[in-house]
Amino acid sequence: MSKKDIRDSLTDDARGSGGGFVPGNAITPMVDLGGSARPENVAPARAKVTESLEYPAYNWAPSAFQRGQYNSEYADLIKAASDRIANWNYDPKNDVSYRAYAQQYMRNGANAYEDTLARQATRTGGVASSYAAAAAQQQYNNYMADLASKVPELEQLAYQKAMNNLNMYTGLDETAYNRWQNDEQMRYNDWARLQSAAQSAYNQRYNAELNKYKADLESAATDASTADADAYKKRLEELVEQNVITADEALEKWYSYRDPEYLTTEMQKTKAARDAYSAAIERAEKGTEFDNALDMINRRSPAEASKWLDDQYKSGKISSTTYNTLKKRIFNKF
Repeated sequence: MSKKDIRDSLTDDARGSGGGFVPGNAITPMVDLGGSARPENVAPARAKVTESLEYPAYNWAPSAFQRGQYNSEYADLIKAASDRIANWNYDPKNDVSYRAYAQQYMRNGANAYEDTLARQATRTGGVASSYAAAAAQQQYNNYMADLASKVPELEQLAYQKAMNNLNMYTGLDETAYNRWQNDEQMRYNDWARLQSAAQSAYNQRYNAELNKYKADLESAATDASTADADAYKKRLEELVEQNVITADEALEKWYSYRDPEYLTTEMQKTKAARDAYSAAIERAEKGTEFDNALDMINRRSPAEASKWLDDQYKSGKISSTTYNTLKKRIFNKF
């Protein structure tokens, strides 16, 4: 039977309503102690060990990282440039380059028109003719034709400019996004460092509280166990003084309480060991009564020392004073 079983036997159910007190039922009592012989406040003290102790429970949870939202300042420009290319429709009148060329060619055409009329008037003596008008108009038309031939080239330049604008805005947006990502990474790193520090502090506090809890629990359990043993031992002493049980019975019950396997182990000692004890008894008996008896009980286990002392007293080899003194010493020693 384990020590836990012995402790459990100290409850009311194990004691019974009126029977003798038997720690762990390890030994059958030599006498019926009766209800009045049951020691109080032995097991209940252990049952209340944890009532005043609280297990540490910190409900700490790390705060989640709040990722920012990227807002592009180029989004509208990129969309407009992209839509213009997707829905491409070149109108020369809306092209600044075309309008500049048109003004130049129209001016040059008008000049050529006037020059042609002047030259023809000189040849005819200032008389206007339909030929002169036709020749002048042809010069002007030639310039307009040259202007019209410029339109495909100007359209290609306008399209390339639109593509360049789209690429420029996209590049600027990518640069801004990368800068934002770097800032977010730095912010996350700062958050992670703070979280790590907070987790470390929490772990230290939790472990410190847990260790203190375990130490307090162990200390309380030890104190309760000591109190149990002291209360039981004190009750046995009282029963001996009241002549309810003998000192030998008290000693036997005490050892059954402290270690129920002890007596069984002692009873299994070999004959050679017992013979050695007997020989030691014979040698010890050559000294004075008290010193001889004291030496003999010191050579034995408490149970065997008690039995030897009883035998010596019953056979009249030691006085009642020596017997009672040494019997109490055996009991109080443990």
